[in-house]
Amino acid sequence: MDAALPRMVTLELEVAPDAVPVLRRSLALGRARALTLTWYDCDGALAGEGITASASQLGRVAVWRAEALSAPAGAAPVLLGEATSLAGLHLRDGLVAVAQMAGQVREGRAGSVVLRLVNGQIGAAPGTAIARLYLAGPADAVAALTEPLAPAVRVPRSSLAATALALAGIAVPARPLGSPVLPAGLAPGDAFADAAAHLLGVLLHYAPRAEAGETGEPVHQMRVAMRRLRSLISVFGDAVACPELAALAPGLKELAGALGPARDWDVFLAGTGAAVAVAFADEGEIATLLAAAAARRADAYAALVPQLAGPALHVTALRIAILVQARPWARPSIGPSDGPSDGYWDGTGDRVDTQDAARTDTGVFAATVLARRLRRLAKRAAHIGTAPEAALHEMRIHAKRLRYAAEVFAPLFPARPARRFLKRLAALQDVLGLLNDGVVAASLMHDLAAEGGCGLAGGMVRGFVAARAAGARHAIARAYKRLRKAGPFWT
Repeated sequence: MDAALPRMVTLELEVAPDAVPVLRRSLALGRARALTLTWYDCDGALAGEGITASASQLGRVAVWRAEALSAPAGAAPVLLGEATSLAGLHLRDGLVAVAQMAGQVREGRAGSVVLRLVNGQIGAAPGTAIARLYLAGPADAVAALTEPLAPAVRVPRSSLAATALALAGIAVPARPLGSPVLPAGLAPGDAFADAAAHLLGVLLHYAPRAEAGETGEPVHQMRVAMRRLRSLISVFGDAVACPELAALAPGLKELAGALGPARDWDVFLAGTGAAVAVAFADEGEIATLLAAAAARRADAYAALVPQLAGPALHVTALRIAILVQARPWARPSIGPSDGPSDGYWDGTGDRVDTQDAARTDTGVFAATVLARRLRRLAKRAAHIGTAPEAALHEMRIHAKRLRYAAEVFAPLFPARPARRFLKRLAALQDVLGLLNDGVVAASLMHDLAAEGGCGLAGGMVRGFVAARAAGARHAIARAYKRLRKAGPFWT
């Protein structure tokens, strides 16, 4: 992108319906005009292709549009076509109206930013009031305008069209979850934006489920997505260095910190705690300890809810949504400590030597990053049999960093060797994780003991995890040997 040109973004943001009056006044929007939106489909066939057709009726004027149902979280829908009639969109025959929204639209400007606020009721069922704010303009101006609005707006989990169709019972293609799948041929900065947008969608998908706290899986998936996102920032380093990305760091750290205690108690109760309960089935003190642990889990989730409902998540989500559209990466790169360079800084102390770094194909960049991360892991694995526990903890961290990077870049390389490598790396991470679970469990038992009670049971737990860890070194050595035999998939 030419640095002289303004970086333009287009956002679709969800607005709490009761915040519409305040938002209307604060943005000085124009008078309301009656609006009817009608969406069309044919037995879900159009939605199945990831498309929707709609008619927007303002007074006597109707505008017909076709748009994609999928877009990066927070991005305005991609317009596929516009016409004066449904027939003019050249879509399949037999489309019928499946959902309708009756409401109002207000428009205005805030400096260089064009604003459009839509609110109304979808269908006749109660509880379907909905409002969306659309913004278009230079990234800096949009960011300055939206952040103060964070209590009233947030990045939606789905577009207005996708929400309307889902309420009408039309199956909409689900947003992909899990690790990002990068297309081939992208420059590193574009690959980062693609992956970051995907991970934002994952975070937003699981956030309301994590708030409910019915199972531990949503918090686990949010934590993994958060780690993947932070790993991305480290992996791509100077390829995406910019003040806007640096501004994400506090929010990401705060959210990761909020997820940690809930996840730790989930892992203990489902893993070590359950195993100890079986091993000491006749010990009443263990039942008391598990009840205390369940109470601490409930406390951790109670502390997590305001973090997920507040700025820790939603300001960060707004910033990511703007960032992945604007892509204000610093080019060429400058390392954090030793001045100009023609390479990438990968965030962990080694430069990735590439020519014309910002435009290098991501496959070339990935191979260099993955090789360096594998070497770091090998260095920590040199003396598994005699290494102190702290060294094994470092080995686990480097295995995790390698795995996150390998998952992102694997689609750029042959599938079979990549799957084999990732499977064996995951196995190594699992056995290393058992040691870490023991360390975390011991820390949790210390916290319980500090509050009084559970001392005997806590000692039993610590003895149990110590005994389990004693045989872990052999399993770690065996898993690492299997990983080495798999060999790197990027060469």
